[in-house]
Amino acid sequence: MNSSRNPDMNNEGAAMKSNNTFRRRTGFWLGAAGVCISIGAVLPTSGVSHAASVTATNEEGMLCTTDGTVDPDTNLPTPTFELTATDGYTSEPDGNAIYDWGYSATGAFQLPGPILCVNEGDVVTVKLTNNLPVATSIQFPGQDNVTADGAPVGPVSASQADPSKGIKVGDLASLVPEVAGHTIPADPLSAITYKFTASQAGTYLYESGSDPQLQVQMGLFGAIVVRPNVTITADDILKIPADGGAAGVSTNGTFKRLGRDGTTIDDHMTVDEANSFKGEAACAYAIKPGSATCDPLAIYDGSRENILMLSEVDPGLHTYMEQNKSTPDNLTWNKYPGAYEAHYFMINGRSMPDTLAPNKAAWMPGQPYGAMAHVQPWDVHANPLDVLLRYVGVGVTGYDFHPHSNHEHVIAEDGALMKGAATGNDNTEEKFNIMVAPGSTVDATFRWTNEEGYSSTDDNRLPVAWPQGLNMTEGDFWSGSPYLGESGQLNAGILGKTQCGEYYHVAHSHDLTQATNYGITFGGMLTLIKVEPSDQAQKDLKLDCGTD
Repeated sequence: MNSSRNPDMNNEGAAMKSNNTFRRRTGFWLGAAGVCISIGAVLPTSGVSHAASVTATNEEGMLCTTDGTVDPDTNLPTPTFELTATDGYTSEPDGNAIYDWGYSATGAFQLPGPILCVNEGDVVTVKLTNNLPVATSIQFPGQDNVTADGAPVGPVSASQADPSKGIKVGDLASLVPEVAGHTIPADPLSAITYKFTASQAGTYLYESGSDPQLQVQMGLFGAIVVRPNVTITADDILKIPADGGAAGVSTNGTFKRLGRDGTTIDDHMTVDEANSFKGEAACAYAIKPGSATCDPLAIYDGSRENILMLSEVDPGLHTYMEQNKSTPDNLTWNKYPGAYEAHYFMINGRSMPDTLAPNKAAWMPGQPYGAMAHVQPWDVHANPLDVLLRYVGVGVTGYDFHPHSNHEHVIAEDGALMKGAATGNDNTEEKFNIMVAPGSTVDATFRWTNEEGYSSTDDNRLPVAWPQGLNMTEGDFWSGSPYLGESGQLNAGILGKTQCGEYYHVAHSHDLTQATNYGITFGGMLTLIKVEPSDQAQKDLKLDCGTD
């Protein structure tokens, strides 16, 4: 956790002019509110805390779909989700409307599918109803012993030959049992019921197992978040690694810092402070499978949880599917006459600048999940909990995601904590670029540290003369001041778009072709991060950053 200076900051990170040095563990992505949309009453579990223990506004952060169904015989949680595969349209920033498929919990089209949040040990039921003209299904990578209508799932072979599609008897028809397409409007919709036990905490993908190279690309995907059954104690919070103490790597409980005069200041968190943060703390992974203790690296702020489902769209393919809706035999990967070429790249079903819009924005009814959020400076006393970011790779290629000018601490891949369960070997790592492979998930924590702490009011001003306004280029997300929490004079004709003197940074795919909308920059797989002054600074400076 030593200090480092990232080489591209001066080129790409100019929005934040006062922080010239960043700690290596200064994760700088989306600090967001973990929020749940309840389908039913959530079953309380005595003595156990889960990740969504704190909620904030519906406008930002991960929106969970939950269910509180309980088995009347065993009194154990059995969350049940009813999803419908249906079609609809998404809106792109350049004005295009794209025909898509998607999973919905309400019957109304949405992309991506709902984020299903359950607890470790829950018996999960997913009933899939099909309103598409082709057969479809759901597979659940990472979940063991999945059943479909009571029978173990497995690959399904074609029972009939179809020369027009190049299918022979015995060829693979689907990776899992599927539900028939709905071709006659008067007929009732067909359905299939999948069931599994969520046996291990983590972030997981769910997606179509039928003609997946087509159907997943068309939008049939979503995410499952399994939360561990753990109790977070004050001692656990004291063990969270602190950021760059004076004596090197330390924990909240042993944190020391260097004063401006070069002396070492013992500034560790007290037990009382640790206790005060238990209600805000959440856990992504236990210290080892089955343990009731959270791993300190996996503790995060339960109100600052986000998910990024990374995907792409070939509009030619989607147009072909739209034009052939009434001809189901043509709705297969092998029948598409064009060459696959993606032109839109998305985070949570949106492309920049739509990624900046809040959750459930009224003008994008089929794209409910935003990707912009906020962080506040890390502080061992006032803001010691990290933010959790869950990546889900959905596209046909790996996405080299870049948390701009910062590192994130990767703690898990594919639902597995990167620590040896038997040996305790720590394989977690800080990453400047995070490769999210197709079909994989990555969990990372991050924090933003106000390293220099520049201020115009406490004799810690910028060490260089600030240029006059006419000698500067002023962007849209600029307050007119280099100091966090302050606004300054703007040139004539420049409208400040900041609320409270906050900073903005970029997070994006490092393959810059994926940061475009049909080839036009900047767009695509890109978003901004709002870095706010601390709660105390907002109070002292009488600011309103528009968040709780």
